[in-house]
Amino acid sequence: MPPRQERQGPEQLLEPYIHQLGLKWKVIPTVDPNVDRPSIASSKVSQEHHISFPPGHAEAFRCDAVHELTHAKLSETIDPIFASIYFQRSEDINDPAFRQRAQMVYYAQMPVEVWVADYMSTVDRRLAVEDVTTWLQAVDQIPGPELQRLTAETVIGYAVNYAQIRRTGIRGYDRQESRVRQKIKTFLGRDADQIGRQLGRYYRELPQLPMDPTQAIPLFEQATQETARIAGFPIKPSLVQEENHWVWKIEDAA
Repeated sequence: MPPRQERQGPEQLLEPYIHQLGLKWKVIPTVDPNVDRPSIASSKVSQEHHISFPPGHAEAFRCDAVHELTHAKLSETIDPIFASIYFQRSEDINDPAFRQRAQMVYYAQMPVEVWVADYMSTVDRRLAVEDVTTWLQAVDQIPGPELQRLTAETVIGYAVNYAQIRRTGIRGYDRQESRVRQKIKTFLGRDADQIGRQLGRYYRELPQLPMDPTQAIPLFEQATQETARIAGFPIKPSLVQEENHWVWKIEDAA
């Protein structure tokens, strides 16, 4: 009988990918019962990446964990704004109006997920394929009425997935993609479907992300503003420096 393999903890799971990505900052994994998938927060000051894992077997979250490490790579190479969302200190995080606008920025800055998918496919193409498969299956299984509570997440997620399939040359998803699109059209409406398609085409044609911050930051800002415009959000997010950190400034759309 072969020896029983020990389950990998977050540290053991992450270690080979940290090495492969050439990360230099300290990666600190923790288990957080309040998250349902790995999430990252990066700090330029402490030069640390904090990755929160849900309780359970870390191996089950390999794809999401490597996704977050890819954010970490962009964070170190360009800026932590590519891993976490930061706003101006003057914003009142308890103000309901700000929180609503901050949520719009969260969805509008989803072009970063397209670039993470680009980079992730060079790290482990199998995980890039798994990323696409998992998202399509998840949306396919969500009951229609429940999907209506996730309109922005679903529509922009569809656009990212649409672009990811085409930018990385993944094949064999036409039928699943068609089912998901029909579900969006049925339960979220034709306008949502059209926004998803328009964003998907825009994301498909996004330039590759330059690793030079002087080029990457303006491109990220432009892509975020265009996403907000296409999605119909009444905001114009811009990236400004505050204490040597890039943060989001939220203004009303013209």
